[in-house]
Amino acid sequence: MSLAFTCESTLSEDPLNTATFEFDVTFEDECYNANVFEPIVYDYTVPLYAPAAVSFTPSLVSMSCGAVYTEIVSVTPTNEFTPGFTVDDTNGLIIFDPATRPQAQTYTIYIRSCIFI
Repeated sequence: MSLAFTCESTLSEDPLNTATFEFDVTFEDECYNANVFEPIVYDYTVPLYAPAAVSFTPSLVSMSCGAVYTEIVSVTPTNEFTPGFTVDDTNGLIIFDPATRPQAQTYTIYIRSCIFI
């Protein structure tokens, strides 16, 4: 957007004695270029046969762009014994319930964090 201000002197009798200032204003969505930093998650060993939760430090955003949404992209290995994993963004937890003996495995969880603009 281009703006211009024209000022006229009230003390001058010359109607051409004016000054014009022109400048541009650019509007941009600061969140469009915001950096979403990786969440921090460490390795955990959790007991079998009990609901469990792994804590993580949620992602940070370089601008004040609202909440960061974290989702599970994939879990490996994936088979009929893999428990369901869910994310609780509010408390920074990945929740699951390893309820059967075959679920005693090592799982790699990939998560993605994003903001909605």
